[in-house]
Parts: sequence; C-alpha cells; structure tokens
Amino acid sequence: MPGSRPGEQYDLSAKLTPIMFCPRCKAEYRQGFLECSDCQVALVGELPLEVAPVPEGSIEVVTILKSGNDSAIAVVESLLEDAGIDYLVRNKGQHSLYPVGGLEVEIQVRREDLVEAESLLEALWEEDNEGGSGSRTPKG
Repeated sequence: MPGSRPGEQYDLSAKLTPIMFCPRCKAEYRQGFLECSDCQVALVGELPLEVAPVPEGSIEVVTILKSGNDSAIAVVESLLEDAGIDYLVRNKGQHSLYPVGGLEVEIQVRREDLVEAESLLEALWEEDNEGGSGSRTPKG
C-alpha cells in the first residue's frame, strides 16, 4: 500500500485534479474534458461570480451613520423617528460584544429619504459644533 513504508508517498494527483465547468449550464466535468456535451461550449476552470439580480420592489438603503457611540446612535434614531423617516439599524447590540476593533452600528435609510436624513444630521452636527466639540462626526 503506497505511503505505508517510510519514504513512500501517496499519489494525490488523482484526487486533486481540477474540475472544469460549463460556463452556460454550470455542469461539472472532471479533468480531460474540454467541451460541454450538452451546450457544445468550451469548459472553464472557474465559474464567474454572479451578481444576484435586485428583486422587483426591493428597497435600496444607504448608510448615514457608522458609530460605536451609543449616545450618538440613540440621538440619530430619535431624530429619524421624529421626522417619520424609516430606518434600519445593523449590528446593534453586537458592537458592545467586541469593544476594541469590533463591529460598528450602521444606521441606514431609504435612498429617497437620504437628503432629508442628511439635513437632520447636518443640523445635529452644527449644534454639536456650537457646543464646542469641534467635531462633525460622532466619535465611535
């Protein structure tokens, strides 16, 4: 049996043969095949990454805040709620699990609400600057 004696090695080349793919029907072929038997197109070593189509009626969102600062997150959420702007919060509660180099909370709004949301945040940052912080974005 190969590999059972010292200095003898296994022949792994048969097990590590590259798999070929049909770029049209995505069928897999073992080494030695050059063309898809169904589609009659040349096989490739890798299938290209596919971008998933955006479903009809889906909502495009944009991030308006990335922060680990719980106070800033609460203030922005409150402003958006008062203005009637729907928003999505990502990573909330998880950011505190990894305080150093962890996840930041992201607040996202629909693209069509972006201008209104940005104007609310701009007013917040202006008030913050008048208070002497000198920072346009919350520290997080």
